[in-house]
Amino acid sequence: NLTNFGISGSLSSKIADLTALNH
Repeated sequence: NLTNFGISGSLSSKIADLTALNH
């Protein structure tokens, strides 16, 4: 989720966040 983006989120979470931002 965006809360963990760039902090301690897992790579898969970051990918999911980027995907959400792109849609």
